Amino acid sequence: MNKTLKSKNIFTPRASTYRFSYALVFLLSVAALGAAWYLQNIKDLAPCPLCIMQRFGFWALAIFSLVGLIQGTLSKPMNVIAAFTGCCAVGVAAYHNWKLMQPKFECGIDPVQNFVNDLPTAHWWPDMFMATGMCGAKLPLVLGLGIPQWSLLVLLSLTLIFVWRCLKG
Repeated sequence: MNKTLKSKNIFTPRASTYRFSYALVFLLSVAALGAAWYLQNIKDLAPCPLCIMQRFGFWALAIFSLVGLIQGTLSKPMNVIAAFTGCCAVGVAAYHNWKLMQPKFECGIDPVQNFVNDLPTAHWWPDMFMATGMCGAKLPLVLGLGIPQWSLLVLLSLTLIFVWRCLKG
């Protein structure tokens, strides 16, 4: 009987380590989304389609981490899916940064913007998911880095936590 109770205890040191990593991912994802909302609605910086796609990545990582936080841990397949989702978001952020480094890059209304703005989320919550800006717009630096660079660094860090969770078991 004692063994049964011990195996179901969700507050073991291992579970608390898992919860800490999921809580960290959740808080950083929500903070990034809050910063995006603030920059868009208070500072009037219009998001481009690639910015919106990165927001989807932050949302997905926040949801996976919230589920892991509530359950105490995610199963290995769920951690793998979360890591893959994070890798996709990192890929979008890396592509965005690469495009910004191109000397004659211009981004206007393109098929990606039309696709992003036709998604149901753009109609349900336009303040968060409607692309209205240009990818090549000059944005202010924050602590020496541009907003797309910060997005790449944060997404990469959060994804690495899920990769670590996959490898750790």
